[in-house]
Amino acid sequence: MRLEQFVALRYLRSRHRYGFVSAITLLSGIGIMVGVMAMVVTLAVMDGFEEDLKTKLLGNMAPITLQAKDLDLGRMREIGERLAAIQGIRGLSPFVKTQVLLVSSTRTAGATLEGVDPETVSIFSKLPSQLYQGSLESLEGGSRPEDAPADCRDKPGLLVGRELAGHLGLFYGDTLKVVSPVGIETPFGLLPAQKTFCVTGIFESGLYEYDSSFAYASLQTTQAFLGLGKGITGIDVGVDDLYRAGRISDRIRSILGPRVQVEDWMEKNRRLLSALRLEKLTAFAVLALIIMVGVLSILSSLAMAVMERKGEIAILKALGATPRRIQAIFVLQGMAIGIAGTVAGVVLGLGACRFLGSYPLVKLPQDIFYELALPVRVDPADVVSVACAGLVLSLLATLYPARKASRVPPAETLRYE
Repeated sequence: MRLEQFVALRYLRSRHRYGFVSAITLLSGIGIMVGVMAMVVTLAVMDGFEEDLKTKLLGNMAPITLQAKDLDLGRMREIGERLAAIQGIRGLSPFVKTQVLLVSSTRTAGATLEGVDPETVSIFSKLPSQLYQGSLESLEGGSRPEDAPADCRDKPGLLVGRELAGHLGLFYGDTLKVVSPVGIETPFGLLPAQKTFCVTGIFESGLYEYDSSFAYASLQTTQAFLGLGKGITGIDVGVDDLYRAGRISDRIRSILGPRVQVEDWMEKNRRLLSALRLEKLTAFAVLALIIMVGVLSILSSLAMAVMERKGEIAILKALGATPRRIQAIFVLQGMAIGIAGTVAGVVLGLGACRFLGSYPLVKLPQDIFYELALPVRVDPADVVSVACAGLVLSLLATLYPARKASRVPPAETLRYE
């Protein structure tokens, strides 16, 4: 063991002349521990909410969307052949999207009607797993509820969100009218298109915006309803890695050119993602102030320790200890406190995260969140960042007292001892 380490350990274990110096040393370690634990838990909860939100957003949103003028199924096949060389693309799925008015027997509500291909929509969408009543196959004339009215069995199927169904008073097997603002030319003028559908499924995505405003029908039914023929609104692209969607979309732009609009999920939600990153950064900066309380306690305890041990410092310098070695003694003493507090805070923080993830100690309001348990996701990078922040701040707190200790004049100090 080197001299610096031996003396620093001796100073930590020895009793101080003034008892409150030891109390401040203990409180400084506890302050760092509490600050680190609070940062680990808070960032884990924020990461959990962010991951949960991304999962729910991408449950119904395609990673990449292609749109262009005069897009149809024939052109989609050509685009698919041109994009076949790009690695990471799982497949393409056409869609038709429009705003409609849903009319039930009791109420009326505006909604987004999306025509999807039941065979390819599962490439990117979690809609099949979100259905708690009905099935995706029912959109193409598949199974119908056994107790459904007779007029429902020959109607096209429609999947509606849970909140939308509740607002319209719809149940599995009910019929409703869908009215489109897109007009149809008739001998009597331009009339809005309308068609009767049967509710063959109710889904729950976990996001209120989707569950209260989206309805799904088959692609062919929606095309016929809007009079589009083989025309489609756009193409959804499924990818293997969601976080490589930006690179894949750049490749698609270079192949298809500027006449095709390419947009990935990060571009669609850039404001939301930027707000989440800013919120996390702000929380990190605010919680770092808790660690600063412990760090300032380290500074004050070391400063008082230097004043108390001036005689011992002078003796060490008289025996040949260089100012750098004196400085290292107090740096090691402060860093030992910082390391102990940081390690204890990380361990307690990870334990608290595991406890919160396993037991629903904190319950979320049911009218806002479908899942009542607090989402917790521990990111190793965040834990490392918090630990580094605690250690760096502890190191900075030791520099001033250590420098003052290295400048103690031995001759003048020992003259009055």
